[in-house]
Amino acid sequence: MTSSDTRPTVDFDHQSNHYAENWIETLDGIRSRCPVAWTDEHDGFWVLTKHADVGTAARDSDHFSTEHDVSGDGNGYGGIAIPQAPMRAIPLELDPPEATVIRNLLQKSFTPGAAQKWLPWLREAVDEQLDLIIEKGECDLIYDLGAVVPGRFTMKLLGLPESEWRTYALPFHDFMSPEGSDRHNQAITDLMLLAGRLYEHVSDRRREPRDDFITYLTQCEVDGEPLSEQMITEICFLIVAGGVDTTTSLFGDVVEWLSRHPEERAYLAEDFDRLQPAIEEFLRYFSPTQNNARTVREDVEVGGQCLREGDRVMLSWAAANHDPDEFDAPEEVQLDRAPNRHLAFGVGHHRCLGSNFARVELRAMLEGVLTRMPDFVVDYERAQKYHSIGTVNGFLSVPATFTPGARLAAPTTETVD
Repeated sequence: MTSSDTRPTVDFDHQSNHYAENWIETLDGIRSRCPVAWTDEHDGFWVLTKHADVGTAARDSDHFSTEHDVSGDGNGYGGIAIPQAPMRAIPLELDPPEATVIRNLLQKSFTPGAAQKWLPWLREAVDEQLDLIIEKGECDLIYDLGAVVPGRFTMKLLGLPESEWRTYALPFHDFMSPEGSDRHNQAITDLMLLAGRLYEHVSDRRREPRDDFITYLTQCEVDGEPLSEQMITEICFLIVAGGVDTTTSLFGDVVEWLSRHPEERAYLAEDFDRLQPAIEEFLRYFSPTQNNARTVREDVEVGGQCLREGDRVMLSWAAANHDPDEFDAPEEVQLDRAPNRHLAFGVGHHRCLGSNFARVELRAMLEGVLTRMPDFVVDYERAQKYHSIGTVNGFLSVPATFTPGARLAAPTTETVD
């Protein structure tokens, strides 16, 4: 740690390969030495690493703003990502009360009860995908299952063709390839095209309403005025981004860990009721969404440091989830950990709207794998972690082998592969 001015400065770049390979140790080091620290990377920002500080800041919209001034014509705030993203994520990048109004329009479609209603469909989708690989005895747990089911589900949720899941899901996944690679560069192009494609769907629903979620948004009003097509597109883009990548990323970490821990895998397979607390622990330990950012609205003191108006701040959910002041033995995976006040979905006004869906998707996929390929073994040498975590922590590829099994259903042209 150095101190070129009054700010305690650390060498920290969450976009680096070093961080991706050593994120737990890196965050533990900052938390133990200086829990509120400044880094000069990406034009400079504060890093909050204590569970209490992160939670307090996330709830404090008076001092910490999520607003994203994309055009730069307003206050210049950078939103929830460092570096800032090219388009807004709505309602995450709005402050209350506007964020609350938009969130309330969405909330009823994302309740725990709404998520549970999808569980039978999700289990059927998992079995359909497993039928495609079960006789082979080998697969890539990401591209053959972990990316497919969340992709199909997100299409179904929005009212888009399931067969187009690759068009919407894979660019977010491929974006995590090494920066500058052909795969990464193509993903950037594909994401821009995807935003345009969503805008066209929104415009189409405005002209010709259907019985789907996008049509519902086109019929919503705020203060007597309909939501703009641009805002609806931004809402849908966020739903796609959150729906197709973070659950996939967590699934990759979980199956890789289960392959290394056969006793724990057998423990879960014996009783699927054990999955509920286990999923919460996996969320805590792996923290698929590692961080979100804020901009300081007015001077505020956190952890003995003075954060100035306009400063950028990273709320490290991952560091908070490994804080020994909050969690006993935080570097251990305890499948029955209770209580478990993890911040994997954030907290406060902007807590993840899709958290209930993520839980049921992961449960359905784990039930399927533990039931139908219980002896799977990951090829650790070929498995590929994200080269750069940035915000999302996961695997690009998880190849595995297992004892071949039988299909549950005859091949059908309706199965989405």
